[in-house]
Amino acid sequence: MKLKLVNCAIVDALDPNPRPGAAVHIVDDRIAWVGPASSAPEFPAARVVDLEGGYLLPGLVEAHTHLFFLDPKHPRPQNIAAHTMYCAQQAVNALKGGFTGLRNLADGFGVDVALRDAFNAGYLLGPRLWVTGEALTPSAGHVADREEMWGIRVCNGVEEWRKAARDQVQIGADYVKVLITGGAIGHASDITGATTVVEEELQAAVQVAKSRNRPLIVHATAREGILMGIRAGARSIEHGYYLDNEIVDLLVKTGTFLCPTLSITHQIPSQLEDDYERATFAAYQRAPWKVKRAEERLEAHRASFRLALKAGVKLLVGSDFAPPPGAGHCELAFMVRNGMTPWQAVVAATRNAAEAVGELDQLGTVEAGKLADLIAVPENPLEDIRHLRHPRLVVRGGQVAVDEYTWKERK
Repeated sequence: MKLKLVNCAIVDALDPNPRPGAAVHIVDDRIAWVGPASSAPEFPAARVVDLEGGYLLPGLVEAHTHLFFLDPKHPRPQNIAAHTMYCAQQAVNALKGGFTGLRNLADGFGVDVALRDAFNAGYLLGPRLWVTGEALTPSAGHVADREEMWGIRVCNGVEEWRKAARDQVQIGADYVKVLITGGAIGHASDITGATTVVEEELQAAVQVAKSRNRPLIVHATAREGILMGIRAGARSIEHGYYLDNEIVDLLVKTGTFLCPTLSITHQIPSQLEDDYERATFAAYQRAPWKVKRAEERLEAHRASFRLALKAGVKLLVGSDFAPPPGAGHCELAFMVRNGMTPWQAVVAATRNAAEAVGELDQLGTVEAGKLADLIAVPENPLEDIRHLRHPRLVVRGGQVAVDEYTWKERK
């Protein structure tokens, strides 16, 4: 298939200003040419899409999501067929909202692996998935009480941690994810900043991950756990609610990504500014006690994010929230309200994400030779990041998932 996108301005990580008057040629699943429309080469037999002066971006990536366990309306996990269908629909919803990629950071029964492979094989048009399988946690650790429901593997001692990591490799997970501290929202013994594993347990999982070339993703909220995760070679630290100057300097020095998941503390009534955000919050049906815990951690989380941003830590956009795509778009808004420029937010959701998943040579910018994962919106997202919420064109690997623009005949 050949597509020619015309009458647009390109917004991506290559330039903090839109590049107007652009055209993009797509052949099959890749971008074949990008540049000023005035100098575009002949491109016969292409289907032309007039973007009507809109803005063309790389597809967005939600770097911390869960297709299953965050929605209160999910089917029972023991019904694997229903579970799979539910997760597939969540993924398709995310794609239609402009998220052409998702890092899915815990799920059970190998459903995330199966969906990744089904989407990549073209059985169903869905986003690219990078997946962890089950997340590893110790007894009394973060979400250890949700083992049956949430794709959590409770493991204790060196050999259980080693086997749990091997099991994720065996099912085909892209990463090994470990939960080594408490979290903001959890059971009664889940203390946010407490480190819940010992070094030897973590290293057992790390050895497996390294030997099988699986990047390590580390849930860590506070100083001791974050330092342990960085020492272990984490590709990314998830959450980081309590940071200090030493930690952010070390994140910069090592190139470790931080996915701050601001939504965990910001998806509360006092932080919602428009009907879109209120609808996303209402769809999740967050319990009052969880709202209270979020409020108690809000200011520390906000200060930590701003510290990391100022220091130049490589940041990712991940909500750890539901449902998609609303949660991801709310996360972008929260990041901008806390000091990011809209362009920095775009970079975090595109180029940084592509680098974090090891595919910067394939994704993350609008360049010839890269995969054609693209979105278009009618208004400039660098003026208001909320303009990304309703894409009128979504392309995943050259396949059109959303097409609200005028298509012209081939010529």
